[in-house]
Amino acid sequence: MDRKKQLDAVWAATHRDYKGRIEGRRTIMVNRRGTCLVYLEDLTDQEIAERLPKDRR
Repeated sequence: MDRKKQLDAVWAATHRDYKGRIEGRRTIMVNRRGTCLVYLEDLTDQEIAERLPKDRR
């Protein structure tokens, strides 16, 4: 699965309380030595793998 499809799957699987938009760009909450908002496209490969639904890994 390519990166864009993986990011779309992560976005769809993330509860609405943990995602949003800043200036039209998608963000999700992650724990990077503390909770912070990260643009979806800035997730690391490891963060994507941890958040992909099990059937999409």
